[in-house]
Amino acid sequence: MVSASILVVCYRNVELLAECLDALWHNLQGEIAAETIVVFNGTPEAERERVRGALGEARVIVSSVNLGFGGGNNRAAAQAKGEYLVLLNDDAEVQPGWLEALVETADRHPDAGAVASRIVNPNGTLQEAGSVVWSDGSTLGVGRGLPAESRRYDYLREVSYASACSLLVRRATFERLGGFDERYFPGYNEDVDLCFGIRRLGQRVLYQPRSVVVHHESRTGGKAKEFLILRGRRVLREKWGAELARQPEPRPRDDVAIELAVHRARRSPRRVLIIDDRLPNPAGGSGFGRMLDAIRELSEGGYAVSLYPTATSTGERRELQDLGVDIIEGDLVSRLMSPACLYDVAIVSRPHNFTKSIDALRRHQPQAAVIYDAEALFHRRLEREAELTRNVDRSATERALMKAEYARRVEQRIVRSADRVVSVSSVEAEFLRSIEGHCPVEVLEPLAPEIRMTSAPFARRSGMVFVAGWLAPYPSPNSDGLEWFVTEVLPRVKRHLPWARLSVTGAHAHEEVQGFAGPSLRFVGHVEDLAAVYDQVRVSIVPVRYGAGIKIKALEALQYGVPVVTTSVGAEGIEGAGGPAIAVCDEPAAFADRVVALLDDRRVWESARAAVGGLNARWGSGRTRSWPEIVETALKEKTVDRLALHR
Repeated sequence: MVSASILVVCYRNVELLAECLDALWHNLQGEIAAETIVVFNGTPEAERERVRGALGEARVIVSSVNLGFGGGNNRAAAQAKGEYLVLLNDDAEVQPGWLEALVETADRHPDAGAVASRIVNPNGTLQEAGSVVWSDGSTLGVGRGLPAESRRYDYLREVSYASACSLLVRRATFERLGGFDERYFPGYNEDVDLCFGIRRLGQRVLYQPRSVVVHHESRTGGKAKEFLILRGRRVLREKWGAELARQPEPRPRDDVAIELAVHRARRSPRRVLIIDDRLPNPAGGSGFGRMLDAIRELSEGGYAVSLYPTATSTGERRELQDLGVDIIEGDLVSRLMSPACLYDVAIVSRPHNFTKSIDALRRHQPQAAVIYDAEALFHRRLEREAELTRNVDRSATERALMKAEYARRVEQRIVRSADRVVSVSSVEAEFLRSIEGHCPVEVLEPLAPEIRMTSAPFARRSGMVFVAGWLAPYPSPNSDGLEWFVTEVLPRVKRHLPWARLSVTGAHAHEEVQGFAGPSLRFVGHVEDLAAVYDQVRVSIVPVRYGAGIKIKALEALQYGVPVVTTSVGAEGIEGAGGPAIAVCDEPAAFADRVVALLDDRRVWESARAAVGGLNARWGSGRTRSWPEIVETALKEKTVDRLALHR
């Protein structure tokens, strides 16, 4: 179990110390082996007695003299047993999950020498989301004074400095640096010095907004405090002159200068702006899981990713936060106009988003390479939808065909005006390349590198699964496909196999299809671990009759090692389509026959499973392209003088 030592140094703030410890005891959840060490730093005995009842299980160190902030923490650290040292002010109150977020981040980023918390004022306004250090040694808490509801700076990132109000430091790092430099006695600037030392070791100081503390910032000041701060800066300049010379000139009231300093503290990585409808969530389908994979790939590749959701910014943010993704809220054009935001690349998904944003991108971010993410050909989906209604509702067919023709013209304009297009399949890329005046078109198959084949044999599996997303309004390809399967295919399957069962995943299934639930069909809702589902079933069905792009659910099932039965629409663009691994059946009887064979015949299933294994072996040899490679290629094709500046 990971161990942490929480160090609290108290001089005279015994009332606030009691509140600090009370919050600490209420929020230590036992998931981390934590000890608490309280140092009374020249605190009179009478004052110590006043808080005796609040000390709980804390180990107490009593110094007869004030050792200063640095000296007090050095003494506590010398007796600490934890792998991590967690510095905590005696006037700070930790919030739920505070310690877990710090430790999880340090565990996940071994190059981080320290991890800092989000510091808020008692009134809820932001006090510090990490800090910047100016060239004269002065500092500024990033985001100071922002309202409580603001989500600005609400993402993991590297900072040049973070205060020791709440700061996790690796014990090994602290010891390599010899602890706090006690020349700053009694206080101020020793934590700046510590962060500079950590960065000199080649390690990073990270800011983790999920770790929150409320800080009752000292109201005492006057000439004594000002003297100590200025004296500490002189020590900083003497010790860190070369490093300070590389910091930006102090402009604490200039919002642009602050934004640039924040980016500079992240070592000025290339900036990527992503524009899509919403926060990516695989459970919603509609290509959002693929977008999340792209964000992971870019963030872990060292890019500074910003995401602008055009429809809604609600949804699960935790993974995006931990990937360092800046989620932009408010007016996009205002952000694009800011001289603090020089994007190297803009990746735009879905035709309506491209149409709405391209003029502003070209006008305000001319240096940016614009990449269109063609997660599907929208006109092709509309054409196929129209084909289904051709003999049922002529007016509906005509409306759908008009929409399809408009979408086709939009997609033709996009492929001529973007700097690059990324397609999910060679089939759709072929159409895009047939457009006169097209830009370069890349193919990036949506394979998930973290997926592994499930291992259960035929005898330990049973039934079918339909992994569906229900984000699109009814009627949708998934609702149409499920209705077709239940009415046309499932009765044929049950004539041969009365025990056959279908599980349908996905949160918030359309009310219109929930009536199909019964002994043979079960809606299981959102599934956190799809591997467990795929390890229990014999067949994955993908009965979609219209749509475009690669059906992620079909590809995903194959990656998990489960044979697929689908339609020609569901199999489009997938290697092996029409073979034993992914059977293609557009007629209900043929669809049912293949499902029955895979459910009931071990030899048929094992033959299909072997074919699935062969596909995975080929896919496992590595993709030919990646998002970072595509981004770098797009940048190289821009002229040098149009690239964003990084120095």
